[in-house]
Amino acid sequence: MRFRVRPFTALLSLGILGTAGAGFGSGVPPGERPPGAGKRVVFILDASGSMKAKLGAGTRITAAKDVMMQLIRDLPSAVEFGVLAYGHRRKDDCADIEEIIPLGQPSKDAAILAVQKLSAAGKTPITASVRLAAQRLGPGGGPGAIILVSDGEETCADDPCGAVRDLKREGIAFTLHAVGFGVTQKEARQLECLAKEGGGTYTSAANAKELLDALEKVQRAEVATGELSLTARKQGKQLQAEVVIASAGGSRVEGGWTSARDPRVFHLLPGTYDVTVTDTSVSPKTARTAKGLIVKAGERTEKDFEFSLEGQLALSAFKNGQRIRAEFAVFKLPEKTRVDSGWLSTSGPVSVRLLAGPYEAAAVDTRVATRSERRAVFEVKSGETTTVDLAGFLEAEVELSAMRDGKRIRCEFSLRRREGGGRDSGWLPTEGPRKCFVLPGTYDLDVRCGDEKKKQEGITLVHGDRKTLEVQF
Repeated sequence: MRFRVRPFTALLSLGILGTAGAGFGSGVPPGERPPGAGKRVVFILDASGSMKAKLGAGTRITAAKDVMMQLIRDLPSAVEFGVLAYGHRRKDDCADIEEIIPLGQPSKDAAILAVQKLSAAGKTPITASVRLAAQRLGPGGGPGAIILVSDGEETCADDPCGAVRDLKREGIAFTLHAVGFGVTQKEARQLECLAKEGGGTYTSAANAKELLDALEKVQRAEVATGELSLTARKQGKQLQAEVVIASAGGSRVEGGWTSARDPRVFHLLPGTYDVTVTDTSVSPKTARTAKGLIVKAGERTEKDFEFSLEGQLALSAFKNGQRIRAEFAVFKLPEKTRVDSGWLSTSGPVSVRLLAGPYEAAAVDTRVATRSERRAVFEVKSGETTTVDLAGFLEAEVELSAMRDGKRIRCEFSLRRREGGGRDSGWLPTEGPRKCFVLPGTYDLDVRCGDEKKKQEGITLVHGDRKTLEVQF
């Protein structure tokens, strides 16, 4: 019709994340907490010198950081977490322990950057690191989990197993899981002791894949999340659409995008959620909402969202048979709501995806100072392309100069159109005439140089005119 006028995806399912709290920074008011919320997680990452050991094409520390960064990227928004690292700054310092991500709800980008900067250097102060992690969880802060990833045993003359027993006697409620990354049998025995005293599990990992498997084992030791599988479709084909997940009747807890290939799976704490999926590829954006979706631990809830097929608008602006660059806007009728805007090109039509219905397009030739505009009303049909050519733009060109003794002088000017208003104004240069592109009509010209003023009235300009006006002083 024409009118003319990723590889570590499994980390998402970590059960340790499913127990994380919806407290500080989670966006979920306390009264809206899903069942199982309240637990917090502190990761302890070994960055001692032995983590420089080769592992495949990289090193142990590189593999551990990659897994940790992906884990942080995919954390559900309700999770309260922190990361401690040891041995990453100084070679022989047992006090080299840093809370690189304080327990809370940090910016994921900042947290990933902090992990990325780690390098392997020094000692393995496991005991002091576990004590610091437990202190952060605190005796009155509710249940928590400590996840230790280490490639060796304590090297700072301390007793990690005894420390865990003492912390438990102090009343700090936590579970400690340990993952031995490339450890010997002797080193593994100490980590096994830690996990036993901490009421958690111990797993050995020799490479990145086994490290992932070990974290999945930790999942089974903690309360699992449930899965919410979302798909957006248009005429039977999957669609990339924006997703916002909120606690039922409450605040946003998660978000992202559906995939054009596979269902998008979100790992959430058990509870009831409202989901809004928006097709952002069309104008106006179209949203579908499903309320009261129930997510249960260890189960998958699936939901499909169906969207209507849109039509296509091919929009151009022409002057004297040539495409021009012009500013445009498209309005939905009858309410005249603007649904899209931008710039039309000289190289071809601009394509706009629109829902079926009536619209109006407007384009302004911004080269013309007195606002040259064209409009067209048209209908968009699903699955069809509607071509709208906004033609008939008019202009006249005037070259202005202020002269004294045969030389151009710098003066202020105003060129006003009598019919319908509009004007061009500014300064006349000394190096050449000032070119003004205006609508056809009758104009009055005022030029001022200091205290001197000159006026020319009744200047008639028609479409296609190219006039030269020199004002003598």
